[in-house]
Amino acid sequence: MKPYLLILICVLPTTRSLGQEYKFWADLKPGKYKVGFQDTLILKTDEPYAYKAYRGVKPFFISIWFPTKQKTKRPEMIYQDYYQYASQKELNSVRNALIRVDTSVFIHSGILANMDTWGTIKFSQNEQKLWQAILNTKVNAHRSSHFPTTTYPTIIYNHGGGGTANENAVLFEFLASHGFVVISCNYKYPADNEQGFEYYFASKKFTYCTDIEFVIQYSKQLPFTDPNRFYYIGHSFGAQQGLKLNQKGNRDIKRYILLDTTLEDYSLEAVTQMWPELDTLIQRHAKEFKTSTYIITAPRAYYENGNYLQQPYPEFKIYKFLSAERVTLVNSKQPMNHNSFLSLGIIKKFYAHEYPQIDNRTATGQVAAYFDVVRLVLSILTDKKLNRDKFIIVK
Repeated sequence: MKPYLLILICVLPTTRSLGQEYKFWADLKPGKYKVGFQDTLILKTDEPYAYKAYRGVKPFFISIWFPTKQKTKRPEMIYQDYYQYASQKELNSVRNALIRVDTSVFIHSGILANMDTWGTIKFSQNEQKLWQAILNTKVNAHRSSHFPTTTYPTIIYNHGGGGTANENAVLFEFLASHGFVVISCNYKYPADNEQGFEYYFASKKFTYCTDIEFVIQYSKQLPFTDPNRFYYIGHSFGAQQGLKLNQKGNRDIKRYILLDTTLEDYSLEAVTQMWPELDTLIQRHAKEFKTSTYIITAPRAYYENGNYLQQPYPEFKIYKFLSAERVTLVNSKQPMNHNSFLSLGIIKKFYAHEYPQIDNRTATGQVAAYFDVVRLVLSILTDKKLNRDKFIIVK
């Protein structure tokens, strides 16, 4: 295992306005546990990293959701608390830049994305008030330093290429209430101008799978994680990295759940051109994918000139090379946009009455589909039957 330094920092609650009544779970049924949350920081001591004035080793800002039965006198968290990120003084320039970029991601992908047309909405006064309302809404978690005294199955979550560690917070809270530890972090770093993230896809500075394995090994050392029950959930680029880990033979993971890898609806020729590395892994090394994997996607739908258009169901052409015994391909019957697999992508719908939204007609169906996916993920993790009324099991 690569060396790491754990720095546990208990972040105190921020000064806040009165949180709105919690609303993000809709009709999701919580499990038997309360949800604890904690930030921490780990440093990859054998890998240098530099950002602006910082010269040191590579930091990972870790977020942990966990099941707990402990009562706490601390106030309930609000959504803004997910953007605190435990740090230390010399890393504040990195931390603060990451917070600014991550909140920008939420605004652009979660508020300004037009679900009807796939266009962009202006950040008007209405949208600014909507953003503040989201930040001040209670979440179903309490900040706690009382980690479990027993072990629980553990999920390593990997966000998309332009995503964030807390992009699927509703899923994380829900799974923690049902007895899972969820560990997520930044697998990317802010660009120097803070206009997005550094382009790590082709950068020699970033060893993506190595970073994921580093976080897995750190997580296995935690006294409340069960090293024999580790699962991986990824979205988009993060889901693609799950394919690479599986092919590499990462035996720490019991099952992979990959949300909308983006390859599902492309022809073999397009995959070869756009994702040559993955194309080679899947077509030439299909027998090396030995760990149970669920790949979940959905057809797209949008409005064009006032007309509703739904694309065909994705055909998973590239994934047909993989063994049906180990890989299960799943289509949602309800159309979903790429970011509707994330709570970040659908949260704004809960404020449609207070803050008018021009894409409300599409958002209604997307919210229902997201919660169906959340319940599906729990069924997969707990080996329950999949809901064939809501999903098509391709193989």
